[in-house]
Amino acid sequence: MKRILILIFVLCVYGAAGRAQDLKTLFVALPDSLSPLLTEVNRADFGDFLESGMKAEVKNRFGNMSEMTKLTSDYLFLKTTSASTLELKLLPLNDSVKVICAVSTYSAPAADSHIAFYDMKWHELPISDFLQLPQEDEFYLKPASAEQADSLKNLRAYADMYLWKAELS
Repeated sequence: MKRILILIFVLCVYGAAGRAQDLKTLFVALPDSLSPLLTEVNRADFGDFLESGMKAEVKNRFGNMSEMTKLTSDYLFLKTTSASTLELKLLPLNDSVKVICAVSTYSAPAADSHIAFYDMKWHELPISDFLQLPQEDEFYLKPASAEQADSLKNLRAYADMYLWKAELS
């Protein structure tokens, strides 16, 4: 009888620990397909270095340095390369469900960001369920005359990339 009670207690403790995940644990469990530059050991080292008061720098798969500058239970900021960053934020949907918001920004030299949302097992969720991104047309003033409309049309023919930068706050 004692063995059964001990087994039930151990299973309850492990079950509760699995549900109460912080961002450090989730980051270490990030699939390699979503983090091709960093190994699981690299990701674990970041948190360990910050917890011990050290500079959180590791050598990535390209042989360059990646640095984590901020890690809390629900936020992470990582400078993956000299031209790219990753921000993760754990967002509550309701009392028991959380999602992970990831903002990857590449600056070479103009910044361009990509936003993605994931469940706690790193399955990507539709961005439209959480965020309505502005369309490119919303950044241009409506032309007042036909001449301005032609000028804008010519200008937009050369603007072949739609770049925008996002940051978590």
